[in-house]
Amino acid sequence: MARFHLFNRLPAELRFQIWEDAIDNELQPVLTVRIATVGWLLTSIPTPPGGLLTSRESRNTALKHSGMRSFRIGSAKHSRRIYFNPSITILEVELVTSNKYGKTTRSYKVNPEEKVTWKKLERLLQGALHATEHMHILRLDLREKLYDLWDTSSDMGHGSEPVFDKLVNLKIVSEGMISFHAINRTKTRWCGIQHGSSIWCGSGGCISFLICIAPG
Repeated sequence: MARFHLFNRLPAELRFQIWEDAIDNELQPVLTVRIATVGWLLTSIPTPPGGLLTSRESRNTALKHSGMRSFRIGSAKHSRRIYFNPSITILEVELVTSNKYGKTTRSYKVNPEEKVTWKKLERLLQGALHATEHMHILRLDLREKLYDLWDTSSDMGHGSEPVFDKLVNLKIVSEGMISFHAINRTKTRWCGIQHGSSIWCGSGGCISFLICIAPG
C-alpha cells in the first residue's frame, strides 16, 4: 500500500476534512454485540472504525465529528471497548442461548440461569445501555416476546426491575429472530397485523416496544 509521507505537512483544516470524510465512510447505522446467555459472557464486538486507530489526531477528529462515544462493556475480567453514537446508532444485542424448542411439546426447555433481565444486560453493557436510544434484541430461537424483560402483570406493563426505570435515554426497544439489517432488507413491516407494537412506561418515561418475529 502506498504511503503519503507528507500528510502531516498538509494544512490542519485539510487533514481534519480528510479524517471526517474517512469516518463518514466507516459509520454503520447498527452496532452489534454478541452475548452468550450461558454464563452471561460477551463473545463478540465489532472492530472499531479505522479512523479511531490511526493516530491521536484522527481519533479526536473522528469522535468530535461523528458524535461517537467510547463505552467499556463486558465483565471486569473480560472487558472490551465499543464506539458508537447512542443518539443515531442502533445498539443490537444478539443473545446466543442454549434453549431448545421442543418439536413435540412446542414449548421451550428453558435454563433458568439464561433468563434475560435488565440487570444482566446492564452488568455487561454498562454505560452503553444507559446511553442508547434504540436497542434491538436479536435471539435466533425467539418464538415469543422476551416477557422476562417486562412486568406483564402490571396495568402499565413496565419493566419490573429498577434498572429499567433508570434507562431515561431509551426510546425504542425492538426484538426479533432476525437482525435489524435483515429486517430492513425484507418486506417486514414493524407495525402491521402480524407485528405488534406497544408503549411501555416506567418512572423514567415511556418507550416504544416493537416486535418482529419473521418477515411478513
